[in-house]
Amino acid sequence: MRARLRFIIPISLVAVLGVSVALYYAIAQRDLPEAPQGVGPLSQAAKYVMLSDAERRQLFEQWARKQLFFTSAEEASKHLPFELKLPKSPKVGKLSAIYVTRDENPEEREVCVVFDEPYKGIILEADYLFEKPDFKADVMQAEEYQRTLRNKPDRACVLIEVNGLEGTGNEPGYNIIHGKKYPRPGYVEWWDDGVDYRIYGTPGKNGTSLATLLEIAESMYEEEAPLPVAEPVYQDEPRVNPRETSEDAADESIHEEEAPRPVAEAVYENPAGPISPRDTPDESVNQSAYTE
Repeated sequence: MRARLRFIIPISLVAVLGVSVALYYAIAQRDLPEAPQGVGPLSQAAKYVMLSDAERRQLFEQWARKQLFFTSAEEASKHLPFELKLPKSPKVGKLSAIYVTRDENPEEREVCVVFDEPYKGIILEADYLFEKPDFKADVMQAEEYQRTLRNKPDRACVLIEVNGLEGTGNEPGYNIIHGKKYPRPGYVEWWDDGVDYRIYGTPGKNGTSLATLLEIAESMYEEEAPLPVAEPVYQDEPRVNPRETSEDAADESIHEEEAPRPVAEAVYENPAGPISPRDTPDESVNQSAYTE
């Protein structure tokens, strides 16, 4: 899908305008209102920007009904040429739906993940892209659009990094179409090992900030916290009831045996009184009595 869109409109302009690739693919196939009288022709992206939220939501629903629908990344990944990763940050909102395009060639399929509601929450898109985009050239092109285009965003995109990977991003704001301002969402885009990721926030001046979008994108690379491991329970050990613990401790103290006290060596008194050294028999005499 990404390659086909490059023939319609430079993808950097799609991102700068805050139009998701999936939705641009939908609007590129239907006629939108023409430019006001006395105004030159508008691009499809510019026409899309001028739609109301209700019209955009209707357009999205028409596109979504034609796609594969899933509620888990595991199931969606079975229909994609890559494993779908989802953000772990609570700021992304509640997962609402995962749509995968019905392209016959799996490498051309794109995934669109909607959090909360369309145009009221975060949208994550990803598709297979063999070659890494030239993000520096995209920024230079966006800056050129700022100088030359009449219909343009209020600011150009900038270079960003997600998990050390290069990409582009922009703060939320407005698109200026023939002097009028139309709310535009912020976004981040980066490429990781053959997969191009894009996250779009909520539109308008108070929409999802670039810092929050980067935080959401970084959370896709956080490792899952390991589950707590329970201590092993051995079958030959009796289980202890917590209520009986204090009582058992008291009972055991009653039946504990006291350690034996040290016994002093016995002192025997000679009834005849102390023995004089002279009264001690000569050992040599005693031994001679036993010697033949």
